[in-house]
Amino acid sequence: METLNAFRERLRAFYAEYTVYVDILGKFILAFVCLYWIGQVFGGRGVLANIFVVVFVSLILSLMPVRTTTIVSSLFIIGHSLSIGLDAAALTGVVLLILVLLFLIYVPDDAHALIFMPMAMFFGIPALVPIAWGLRRRPASILAVGSGVVVYHLLGVLVKCADLPPVESMSGYVERLATIAGRFIGNTNMAADAMAACLTLIIVYAIRNLDADYVFEAAIVCGAAVYAAVLFFANTAVGGSLNVFGTVFGSVLSAVIMLAVNYFFFRLDYKSSERLVFEDDKYYYYVKAIPKFDPLARAAKEEEDPAAGAGPDGEGGEEGQ
Repeated sequence: METLNAFRERLRAFYAEYTVYVDILGKFILAFVCLYWIGQVFGGRGVLANIFVVVFVSLILSLMPVRTTTIVSSLFIIGHSLSIGLDAAALTGVVLLILVLLFLIYVPDDAHALIFMPMAMFFGIPALVPIAWGLRRRPASILAVGSGVVVYHLLGVLVKCADLPPVESMSGYVERLATIAGRFIGNTNMAADAMAACLTLIIVYAIRNLDADYVFEAAIVCGAAVYAAVLFFANTAVGGSLNVFGTVFGSVLSAVIMLAVNYFFFRLDYKSSERLVFEDDKYYYYVKAIPKFDPLARAAKEEEDPAAGAGPDGEGGEEGQ
């Protein structure tokens, strides 16, 4: 445990010293993985799937806000869908335009969920994104997370429709557009996935706002369980297909990843929590202050006062006014 704590502190110190460079590198990796993944979904063909194009665009995006990566990724999806046909590109453009406008108007700070959600679903850890956004964001983020689910299933429909026979007449385009739109709208798995993701985010958000110790850890575990359960019952209700083992394994893996992230970056020192009471002319204020975990500061405090680690109930904390 001491080794992990020391590594955690070194990691935080490194990020604090090189924040600008780490952020640029992180945005480059995000853009590269996203654009490369989109190209591979469409078979790795065309100019937009060329590795040099992907690297060049990713370098530019590394110097821009994350929401720009979301917009460029949408343009890449539309560009790749042109290889299927004008009808597929038109449908893709309309759907993505609606989704991008939604998050730009209502949840502009959650743009990266539109990227992370379809990639997380592709790699078999879909519960990861709603749990993360429930811990760090707000209920309105269901717009971005739900949009990510829609993007994932839109890509799936486009890839399957690539095998449709080519058309040359306008009536043929209209007929094939109706086929693609019908497959997309009638996708029962999309409704079940969106329901599971949105409910998970809301429940995780509600749990992490409770006045109790270790709520972040409890929210992560409950979120993973809720996602698997809701997905099972939702697919049963709408008649969708579900890989039970893959869903359970993905939910457990999502919880493990989030618990690790929480330990390294957001861990709180509940043993040093303090309950403060103060007042003004109109109100009494009851505040629970929980410091971020700092093993060095805590060890120094306990050296000075051995009783500092124990509160009035034996769990830590002080009460002042």
